[in-house]
Amino acid sequence: MFKIFLQIRKKPGMSREDFIAYYENHHAPLAIGLIPSMRKYLRHYLQPLGSEFFAAGDDLPDDVITEIWFDSRAGYDEAMALLADPEKAAILAADEEKLFDRASIRVRSVECHESDLTR
Repeated sequence: MFKIFLQIRKKPGMSREDFIAYYENHHAPLAIGLIPSMRKYLRHYLQPLGSEFFAAGDDLPDDVITEIWFDSRAGYDEAMALLADPEKAAILAADEEKLFDRASIRVRSVECHESDLTR
């Protein structure tokens, strides 16, 4: 499995509620249609949460962390090749302009480690 995380801020002036609604109802279905090699597509919407151990920190650097899974690095590369098509790239960019601060988007591949908590 090959996984990427995208760290993204919403478009300035957009409410959190409008951001989530647009992402879920418009952008996510568009992305699913444009990237058939995705195996899992998760959106993690961030909000401050404090406790007695940690400060809430209202200055979140991102509004969403998007997690996308592919069967392999080759599946990811295939997706990027499809999105390089000028027509598809224009469609995606136009929709992103409605939703994201595009300059904020950062993409990372991740290496996952899991602890077995069954004892």
